[in-house]
Amino acid sequence: MYKIEITETLKRVIEVEADSFESAVENVQRQYDAEIIVLDADDFNGMEIALSEDDDQVVELLKNDKFCDFVLRGAEDIINDCSTEELVKIGFGCWECAIEKFND
Repeated sequence: MYKIEITETLKRVIEVEADSFESAVENVQRQYDAEIIVLDADDFNGMEIALSEDDDQVVELLKNDKFCDFVLRGAEDIINDCSTEELVKIGFGCWECAIEKFND
């Protein structure tokens, strides 16, 4: 038995007048939480079907130091091919986090 996950991504760009990116993000977050902004099928941005991190084989591999080292080497090999945008998401999770850390 395998555990397979399906992930759909919805995305919409909202333009916001604000004094700072922090207040712009907070404003959009409030609107989203209040369901003023609701993403739907028109905002579809992609789909992925993959083996789940909860799958027994994956759980066991994550305990395997050789596998973890293999993954790390693979990541090191491809990091130079990543765009700055991709590295922001990988390293910080979001633009706001990267900007905040950069300004500290």
